[in-house]
Amino acid sequence: MSDPVSLILLSAGRGKRMGVSKGLLDYEGKPLCLAQLERYYQWQPDLLAVMLFHPDYPYIEHCRLEAVSGTSEYYSKDFPTTRFLPVSEPDLPQFSTILQGINRLGSQGPCFVQPVDMSPPEISLLQALYTSLKPQSMACIPRFGNNGGHPVLLTKSCLQKLGEVDPKEYRLDWFLKSLPEKFIETIEAKDSEILENWNHREDLG
Repeated sequence: MSDPVSLILLSAGRGKRMGVSKGLLDYEGKPLCLAQLERYYQWQPDLLAVMLFHPDYPYIEHCRLEAVSGTSEYYSKDFPTTRFLPVSEPDLPQFSTILQGINRLGSQGPCFVQPVDMSPPEISLLQALYTSLKPQSMACIPRFGNNGGHPVLLTKSCLQKLGEVDPKEYRLDWFLKSLPEKFIETIEAKDSEILENWNHREDLG
């Protein structure tokens, strides 16, 4: 595959149970959202990424973002190929946020979709997902036991098909389950971290 790898990092939730938007949680001395980006950049330094954040929380200050002139976007000197976007409709379901990311990046593929509220993925997992894609693949999903987790890796054909659905009536997992099995690759993850969904501070360990 010669197409550039991209990432949609989802950090647009209000984090009501956590008491703070989860991307701003401290993770090893930095905001969790930046720790996620850092891990991906360690794997792929020329990664194209977009991070969607909730406009009501101080991401601009905490992540030291600077405005991109003439746009509603922001950038970070530490992550030069990432654009930080406030979600346009923060009260819509997460699927709408994913589509905003796809619209910004374009349907180039392959593209990781990464929720912010979990441990940053192991580099070996990212590489395994990437190398498991086949020419006919539409997605590659990590599994632990009988459960699928994150991040998921979507191909160009999958991204194009996602652009045709109604964001108010779909979720990404529903969409992927609707695809024929022959278009879905799965890999077995080493541990249950891929299933994490941090909702309370004690979930961080």
